[in-house]
Amino acid sequence: MKEETGEELKRKKTRTGTMVTARAYLIQAGGILGILVGLFLGTIGINKAAGGTSTITIDWRPLFIVSVDRLVGLVFSIVGILALAGGIALSYVGFRLHRINVACIILGSCGLIIPNMILGMGYNLVAGIVAIIIGFPWLVTLFLWLSGD
Repeated sequence: MKEETGEELKRKKTRTGTMVTARAYLIQAGGILGILVGLFLGTIGINKAAGGTSTITIDWRPLFIVSVDRLVGLVFSIVGILALAGGIALSYVGFRLHRINVACIILGSCGLIIPNMILGMGYNLVAGIVAIIIGFPWLVTLFLWLSGD
């Protein structure tokens, strides 16, 4: 049985510490990316799934033209909300967030997605009122988050 010298042990500990740090950064990056992609896809998709009239067309000539209709909007919204939930979970684990931080992220996401869904249905005034109703608690949690524990 070969015994390890102090130098070999130090090298192993350094590699292990580097891997732990790299995993933590990867989890944090995945959380941030999941939140951003989820918000983007969810906001675009929920408007079209609710029957929105705005046209979102991606046009790269001569490759292809993609127009987001109701079915694709529904798929976008489901994938976006799942990516958003996964991003929030990864951020919670990766950044060791407190509940107030998670509440602020969730309220901020709802403040973007829910009024956009109501706008897609054609109720502009109601969408504004809902945005205000969700926006004030989001602001309160944001200020609580920024003021510290």
